[in-house]
Amino acid sequence: MKRPTNYWMTSNKDIKGDIYLRLRILRIVLLFVAGLIVFSIFRVQKVEGIASHEELQKRFRTDTLEAARGPILSADGTILASSHSFFDIYWDLNVPSLTDDQFKKGVPELAQRLAEFSGKSSSAELLANFKAARAANHHYFPIAKRVNYWQLEEMKSWPIFEWGQLKGGFIAEDFEDRVMPMKGRGSRAVGHTRKDPETQALHRVGLEEAYDEYLKGTESICRTRLVGMQGRLPVSYIVSAERQGMELHSTIDTRLQDYTSSALKKTLERSEAQYGCAVVMEVKTGAIRAMANLGRSEDGAYYEDWNYAIDKRTYPGSTFKLATLLALLKSNKVTLNKAVSTEGGKKKYYKNWMKDDHPIKKGENDVFTVKRIMEVSSNVGISKLATEAFSNDPREFMQELRQMGLMDVTGIALSGERMPKFPVPNQGQWSGLSLPWLSIGYEAQLTPLQMLSLYASVANEGKRMRPYLVDRITQDEELIVDFSPEQLGEVCSPELAKKVQQVLRGVVDGGTARGIKSEFLSMAGKTGTAQLIKAKGDKPAKHQASFVGSFPADEPVFACIVVVNTPRNGQIYGAELAAPVFKEIALGAYALFPDWHKEPQFEQQNIQVPSINKGQLNDVQLVLQELGIPSYGGGIDNKYEDRTNDKKANPFVAVRSDEVGAKLLVEGNTDEAEIPNVKGFGLRDAVFMLESRGWKVSFQGKGKVKTQSVKPGTKLPKGEQIKLELT
Repeated sequence: MKRPTNYWMTSNKDIKGDIYLRLRILRIVLLFVAGLIVFSIFRVQKVEGIASHEELQKRFRTDTLEAARGPILSADGTILASSHSFFDIYWDLNVPSLTDDQFKKGVPELAQRLAEFSGKSSSAELLANFKAARAANHHYFPIAKRVNYWQLEEMKSWPIFEWGQLKGGFIAEDFEDRVMPMKGRGSRAVGHTRKDPETQALHRVGLEEAYDEYLKGTESICRTRLVGMQGRLPVSYIVSAERQGMELHSTIDTRLQDYTSSALKKTLERSEAQYGCAVVMEVKTGAIRAMANLGRSEDGAYYEDWNYAIDKRTYPGSTFKLATLLALLKSNKVTLNKAVSTEGGKKKYYKNWMKDDHPIKKGENDVFTVKRIMEVSSNVGISKLATEAFSNDPREFMQELRQMGLMDVTGIALSGERMPKFPVPNQGQWSGLSLPWLSIGYEAQLTPLQMLSLYASVANEGKRMRPYLVDRITQDEELIVDFSPEQLGEVCSPELAKKVQQVLRGVVDGGTARGIKSEFLSMAGKTGTAQLIKAKGDKPAKHQASFVGSFPADEPVFACIVVVNTPRNGQIYGAELAAPVFKEIALGAYALFPDWHKEPQFEQQNIQVPSINKGQLNDVQLVLQELGIPSYGGGIDNKYEDRTNDKKANPFVAVRSDEVGAKLLVEGNTDEAEIPNVKGFGLRDAVFMLESRGWKVSFQGKGKVKTQSVKPGTKLPKGEQIKLELT
């Protein structure tokens, strides 16, 4: 083998130098690699370590968890307020795992589903918004607010969202909120919890505020970890406490509440009033069974916007005359039978005239007893009595009012109750006009609840009870707090209370509130009309109509006040606006409590059974049979001969008078060819009466018979036609 010619020419020195060069290069490379390792270690420990710690802090943190707020229940166990979980939905349109192909394929159907769900935007609009948001690299696009659990589960089945947060970008943030199933029915008294949008501070009112310590439960402090789309979950508890708040059992009766809210709202809408309130209270305990507070919004709708019953102080008007009467009777200044001249319904105090709302006509008697003065609500009569009795020492009158509790708050456990406002004799704005005007409900200002408390006291034999809205507090059915009725004192003696109660009953039976008298239920009370602001220029006067009383009048169970503030349709009197609401509430309660229903007691031959409206014989017989009233005709009572087909028989069904004390006459069949009077009949009854006698009938219109083509009493051959006009 031939060697290269330069092989022997390469010296050992050159080879050695080449090796050293390579070793130097290797040493430099190793030093560089070592430097990189050292730098990497430093970077991991110092730089990325801090970032990792921050990331860890984001994933793990210490949180304070609020307890699930306890429910508020009605007296019959109906939920008035409870806590429920809701979700705000967002979408990370640029989650790394969501490819363009997946987005294009799934987003049209997703837009369609969301459009159907929300009903606010079209699928085309949503699709365009989604594409724009993805192009703008959106990671937190709002989808829906306040979604409940079942809606959330539905959304999880939609395209793309079904892949969850990590792959589909579906984000659900949960929060707890209060739900009021009976919203608009006493909701202001129940209260609410709202978060201030600026300060994020919680603001509560009503029972939610008054009993917050019981409802909110106890907070827990724990370490939480961010776990994918499930959000933050507790890992370990630092302070573990009861999570559930206690149950608040209110005194509200949902049935009475519904009657009260509905009746009040109808009158407010009819009168276009600024606001109104109605409260129903149990007289023997002070338990509030219904409380409605409705204010008018700018669009004319009425909703529970303020607790007017405890926080709105106004002139009570004539309802205050009860306090004046009590002061006069307790101080033995007058008796109910004392005769007083009302001076024609007009009297001058200094330079000011006081007038009665319903002045006496010329020539009519203007002298009334004290009882009748209350019944007709004479301003002149009451003011004369108060002035004559207390003008020398008006402080005596004020002391009587104080003893009745009218100068104090009721002490109901709700914040915001206003203190009554009274003038002080011989101080400030007290004048010679103060006493007469105070006696009829001016000069002083009270809340509706404070006025109601006085009437409830009279109905409760003079005992004044503290109004309350919560019966008891429980936790897991275990009694925690029991709220017993609390007596605050006595307004008057039981004997005097019964006398005054009869005066208030007279107001309904034959006084200013006689329009609400009912044959089913006895009621007692007082109308009130107050002028809040006098007319000035183009601005009309503002009035307040009210009615306050109790029912049943003989054995009172409930006291009720109704206030209609600033009506705008021309009606201003308590008898026109507030009293009918009171009646509707009272009759609603009558329907709820069968114990109030007393069977009529007939004295033989003396009491007449109410007449039955004209109708078919068979129908009347059925009614009599169901009521168990014996009669002859139609075989209702087998003891009597069936004379239905007797041509000479009286064409009526007669009820035995020795059994029920009267005769009940109802028209039946007859073969006489004389046209009967069917005016006022319903169509069915009129046709039956005429066709059963052989005539043909035609009619026009709806309702009851207004006219008939052949006059009653006219003899008409059978087969002829009779035309009826209905209205």
